[in-house]
Amino acid sequence: MRFAGIQVKTANIMPGCTFANQDVEIGPGTFVNRECFFEGPLKIGSGCIIGPRVCIVASTHPWAETEGFERVAVPKPVVIEPDCWIGARVTIVAGVRIGRGVTVAAGAVVVRDCEEGMLYAGVPARAVRKAGPSNRSMPADQ
Repeated sequence: MRFAGIQVKTANIMPGCTFANQDVEIGPGTFVNRECFFEGPLKIGSGCIIGPRVCIVASTHPWAETEGFERVAVPKPVVIEPDCWIGARVTIVAGVRIGRGVTVAAGAVVVRDCEEGMLYAGVPARAVRKAGPSNRSMPADQ
């Protein structure tokens, strides 16, 4: 990935991930599970956990009054701050900032910024409660 120009500072990227362009940065200690799709501009901070089949699309097609949707995509950066946990099959759309320590439940669709330290779930994703250690770790016996 580094050879292709992607700024990767972790070795924990599982097979089958797709990078639509080079404008992707992944911080140290971040784990990326299988079959994720990344389109930049995208910055993922350190110590994040990205579940399988997460889709992050950082471009949009704005509405033009005379022609409908523009045919040329416009990039809007996505930022995932450090220590976030993004569950399986989460979709994150263009222009979203996910604050430090956020947990996003599996299957959620993130269309707005996420406040630091919260748990988000649903379609569209909404804050459910404060995220805590119980959201982040398996019990010792599992």
